[in-house]
Amino acid sequence: MEKIELLNIKKDGCVVHYDFQCSENLKKYFTGVEFVIEYPEAIDQVPDGVLAIPFATNTLQIMWLADCELVIPELDRDFYESIPKFLEGYQNMYPEAIFAGKLTVGKVVECIPKNNGECASFFSGGLDATTTLLRHLDEKPHLLSIWGSDVGFENEEGWN
Repeated sequence: MEKIELLNIKKDGCVVHYDFQCSENLKKYFTGVEFVIEYPEAIDQVPDGVLAIPFATNTLQIMWLADCELVIPELDRDFYESIPKFLEGYQNMYPEAIFAGKLTVGKVVECIPKNNGECASFFSGGLDATTTLLRHLDEKPHLLSIWGSDVGFENEEGWN
């Protein structure tokens, strides 16, 4: 079975670097650019099980549609237990697609968040993101953009 494997999560101040490898036939689904996330504050105290979530959310769809194995050493329990609901949402949106694959998690960990009363939402400016923002406007969410998903990293004009 083809495989995507998260090898290491490196914390560097406010930046997270994801070291992963994948089978040759799966490389077409990746840009070849390093998978990096930069946060506005240090993430040294954030557990790897939580930091693995962005990697998982970007690779689960590949796993399902390419019928491959996704290997993640450690993953937050709340997120892990919500994956069947994500899958159900995709199956409802794309009933003609076959969703398969195998998720292998080395260790499911309980990560208790500190609740400071704040919330956040991924925001691309698209229809779904704008709808989510409007539905949660009274919560004053922090808006998080993911560079490179729709607009290339080097396209500063597009991001501005």
